[in-house]
Amino acid sequence: AIPFIDEPPQLALCWASIAACSRWAGQPQRCNDSVDKALALDRDQLHATVLSVLGAIERGSGAAEVVRTMLQKAKDLPSMLPKHMACLVLAVQKHSNADDQGLNTCTVGLEALAHCLFRACKLPDAGEHVVRDLFAVLGELASQAQARHVPTAELVRLLVAAEECAAVHGALLATALGDTKSDRSGSLAASFRQLLRIAWARGQSLGRDRVWTESLELFDAIRRLLDRLGNSDNRGVLSARAWCLIMVASTKLQMLKASSSTRREARSEMSDRALKLLEGAHELYTLLS
Repeated sequence: AIPFIDEPPQLALCWASIAACSRWAGQPQRCNDSVDKALALDRDQLHATVLSVLGAIERGSGAAEVVRTMLQKAKDLPSMLPKHMACLVLAVQKHSNADDQGLNTCTVGLEALAHCLFRACKLPDAGEHVVRDLFAVLGELASQAQARHVPTAELVRLLVAAEECAAVHGALLATALGDTKSDRSGSLAASFRQLLRIAWARGQSLGRDRVWTESLELFDAIRRLLDRLGNSDNRGVLSARAWCLIMVASTKLQMLKASSSTRREARSEMSDRALKLLEGAHELYTLLS
């Protein structure tokens, strides 16, 4: 027992501090014992949670599923900041094997980091670095999704997260995209474009394969994200928005053409929507001329 301290949260913090000191002193067993005591007193103790996950990651073989479960739980801690989760992700990348289990664990780690960054991005006073880091992680997750041929719904989910961030920081994104010097690797503009390129390529591929519903879901998600940039006068943004409207309209018409069972009223309504989208694209191209 630690004298003079009897409140569980404070006592848990003391044990977490002892665990951290033991870790850096090269005493893993004492560290693990102290972590267990801290979490027994306060299961949401931040530093003990981080040390617990780190220990599981470093144990390596046979612990992949345990690590994934721990990461998924850790991300929901209100006190878990992006910097804490980034530390865990780096540890995962260092200790994971280059097999499917290792790749799955790395993906779960990135998903958890994206969750923490997304939570931070929803605050109006979030700095540009938070938005940049979120889009960098979303771009990396999109790259992994592309390489592993994950379901389209996963890409749509990433675009929805990007859209919700852009709802708060659309002006910041528009400014970054309008700065011709900001498109270097790792920049906010580069990460934003990487995410869109991957989603766009999947949408086109689905269209070539006549998988119209999934293609429409992707292009519609891209459209909503671009709309969040506001009335940007950036020519690249205007062109992308116009082309996206054309792709959504074209996909709707292809769906209409492929379906013979759609009621006449529904077909008329879908045709009208496609026409309005094309009119919107024309208006955007007028701004470009």
